[in-house]
Amino acid sequence: MSRHTLTTRSESEILWYQRRSFLSAAAAWTAMEGMGAALAQSRSNIVEMQGDALLNGQRLRPQQTIQTGDEIATGPGSTLVFVVGNASFKVRENTQMSVERGDSLFAVSVLRLLAGAVASVWGRGNTRQIVTPTLTAGIRGTGTYTEVSSKDSGRSYFCNCYGTIDVAAGFDSLTSQTDYH
Repeated sequence: MSRHTLTTRSESEILWYQRRSFLSAAAAWTAMEGMGAALAQSRSNIVEMQGDALLNGQRLRPQQTIQTGDEIATGPGSTLVFVVGNASFKVRENTQMSVERGDSLFAVSVLRLLAGAVASVWGRGNTRQIVTPTLTAGIRGTGTYTEVSSKDSGRSYFCNCYGTIDVAAGFDSLTSQTDYH
């Protein structure tokens, strides 16, 4: 990933455009039903990796495959983009997460985010969730951005970039539907 410096844009605006580019590409992949997913699963499903990452506590290598049931951790200044089934994930630096198994080895049922940030795109379906220390989101074919702050005692930030999501936090719940971020 290239690093852009624009004098007229703030760092948060540049980050927004990077997220939007990822979501657009991942949405296209998902719309094609993960075309070639079966082929991708026979080799690495890591699309991009910069810096250091751990897979189940061991150093992650670009030729490895991330599967459901795996725990992922990225280090400072690291990013990781990978695909599992019809879901794709862009993991930011200092993130701790796991992808839990759904109906098959290549179907993610839960993205459990303990710390850090992940942009994700999910194909259609209704038995998937994003879980953080403070919220649970039911995913139905959606693009999201989720962040858990380590500075604010696990405070969660959640963005429904497009699609329909059922969000619950404590005793509060709502359904969020959006067509455009």
